[in-house]
Amino acid sequence: MSSVRLLVASFSTPQDPVLHSWLVHRSRVLGETHYGSALEKSDGFDPEEHIFVWRLLTSNNRELARSAAIFKKFSEARDDAAETQRSIQDLAHHSVIDADQGTHTWLAFAAEEPKVFGARWFRMERDRDKALHNALIAFSSARLPESAHAAGLRR
Repeated sequence: MSSVRLLVASFSTPQDPVLHSWLVHRSRVLGETHYGSALEKSDGFDPEEHIFVWRLLTSNNRELARSAAIFKKFSEARDDAAETQRSIQDLAHHSVIDADQGTHTWLAFAAEEPKVFGARWFRMERDRDKALHNALIAFSSARLPESAHAAGLRR
């Protein structure tokens, strides 16, 4: 994993369908009863504001992990990615099972706050365990971004 990086993705609107997909995955992992819909003003997000999340990517752009939080500023997302990178070995790592689908992923907490989770669901526990192992290794050498990457639908 020579060119592993942390990428901060920027969505131009809280209603972006790609962000919606992100939120659905996040909701499944966190075990929320409602699957994430587009962010609303009631969530503290303005329709005119950009939304930021971070991702851990391999050199071939395979996603290994995602931030559990959603941010209003690039600097907040970058700082969270840096803090997670520094503390990844100290976080509490948990297995997550989607009983309806029979699939597995992982989730890491800091002081009972979700910090980062696996980017994919796996049919086999051993594949989930390997994905977590690879993410832990990748975090140690990941480069932090200097700027945000435009994500979501382009017009």
